[in-house]
Amino acid sequence: VDAIPDRNPLFVKLSDGSVRNGYTLKIMNKTHEKKNFEISALSPQEAQIKFQSFDGSDINNISVDRDSVTTIKIFVILPKEFLAKNSEGRNFIDLLIKDKSGAGDKKIQAVFISKN
Repeated sequence: VDAIPDRNPLFVKLSDGSVRNGYTLKIMNKTHEKKNFEISALSPQEAQIKFQSFDGSDINNISVDRDSVTTIKIFVILPKEFLAKNSEGRNFIDLLIKDKSGAGDKKIQAVFISKN
């Protein structure tokens, strides 16, 4: 699993004062069977994940065909109250990619940018 942050724009400030970052996730399935995955935010607890899908899948059921890579787009949103505690403008987001077959979970860390 790879998490590639969007480069342009680095972040988007929403009307309620929260900030959104976009990431492209690449999920590899090197097995000979189709797999289903679920994505969640481990930390910070305030993080919300929005998922962009064109094939009917959702954040709790992402299908990856055997011997292939699936690319998905997610958005992570942090509320303004959480961001007010951090003056640096950078946070780490811990994401959990759970293999629903029970074969193992993968934790990845990405940088969340909220200031230039």
